[in-house]
Amino acid sequence: MKAATAVLGEQVQAEFFGAQVEVCTRPTADLAELRSELALLRKVMGEVAAGEGCLLVATGTPVIPPESGGAWVTW
Repeated sequence: MKAATAVLGEQVQAEFFGAQVEVCTRPTADLAELRSELALLRKVMGEVAAGEGCLLVATGTPVIPPESGGAWVTW
């Protein structure tokens, strides 16, 4: 986190689980700008993860299933 924050500032934040981080793009209406920013965020986070002996995995949901005690719901 510290190494990423040094480069990205407030665009990287801690998540609920210690193994997760959140990266935030700045508001933009320009698709090329958004693509460029996402590429930079992923590059920096990937380098930081590799420096810690980890791999970066992009996900929109937690990688740990909720403790529901039941079957998974699939859509």
